[in-house]
This record gives sequence, C-alpha cells and structure tokens, in this order.
Amino acid sequence: MKTDIPSVSELRVIKRDEHREPHYNRANTFTLDEKIDGLNNAAKLRGALFKHKEKVNGKRINQGLIAFINELKDATNNRENARQHKRMIGALYFLADIKKEKHHLNYDELDDDEQRRLVEAINQFKATCTILPDDLAIK
Repeated sequence: MKTDIPSVSELRVIKRDEHREPHYNRANTFTLDEKIDGLNNAAKLRGALFKHKEKVNGKRINQGLIAFINELKDATNNRENARQHKRMIGALYFLADIKKEKHHLNYDELDDDEQRRLVEAINQFKATCTILPDDLAIK
C-alpha cells in the first residue's frame, strides 16, 4: 500500500490573519526637524499632563535630566583629561542659550525659561544623535 505524501516543496503554509504581514508599510521616516518637533511636543504634553504633580511613578519631573547633569559634573567621572565632561555640559547649556556665567548651575537653580530651553536642547541633541554615523574609526 502506497500513500501519496506531498513533498516539502508542495506544502503550503497557511498563516492566520494575525500572523500575516500587513498590507501597508508602518515605517515612517522623519526629517531631523520633525524628530526635534516631535520630542518637544511630547515633552510639552508630558509637562501639561503632570503640571500639578511633584512626582510621577515615584520620580520627580525631569529626574533623569537632573541625574544626567549630576553625572557629568561628578569629579570621579572626569579622571582622564581627554574626557572633559564639563565641556559637554557647556555645549548643552550653550545650545540652550544659557549664559556662560550660569553653566555651573544645576537644573533646579535655572529659571523656568532656561529649564525649558535646556530640555529643548537635549531633545535637539537626542534627535541629532539618531543620524550620527556608526562606522567611525580612530587612526
């Protein structure tokens, strides 16, 4: 008795609808300005949403930014002369159009407008980092 078993090439895989690829392309490409505007709009929405709250999920508003600035200012992270983290802070504060006399101040010591400009500068930096080249080499 011989049974007709189809070969592997003859078999068809039928996928359920939820496992099929979509008929549309979900990937969007944004310009650098659109990325920056999107990050700034998200920050403004977050600020409006949590305007009257001191903490969200147990953390202060912009706690990550405060920790980032403190990390850069930490002297133990600045042992090697080539790594001058204060220059990075200076660049961010310069990008935020904060006067040089205030570059030593912490986030909490800045006024509201300077804090807003610093967040916008961080967003600009974050958006710009997405287009940095990956294949760098030091000769």
